[in-house]
Amino acid sequence: MSKPFHVIATPDENGYTVTIPENPNVSARCADAVDIIPTATAAKEQDEQNRHEKTAACPKCGKIFTGYPATSRADNKTKICPEN
Repeated sequence: MSKPFHVIATPDENGYTVTIPENPNVSARCADAVDIIPTATAAKEQDEQNRHEKTAACPKCGKIFTGYPATSRADNKTKICPEN
């Protein structure tokens, strides 16, 4: 069973924009209110799968890492490995 998460569904002229506040990388669209939760769940699962497939090299330590990078506190721009 997956961990609970919040869902924000914002209505617009074409249906709903679905976002998950805990993960700003997740955003999806659905046409009907009944599809909000299944759409959010599928988008979250796809994002988690993409996160595990993504690899990069940290410019600070040179380590290869998977997942989303952290932002360096030194300049608030450089993306570094989450362990730094």
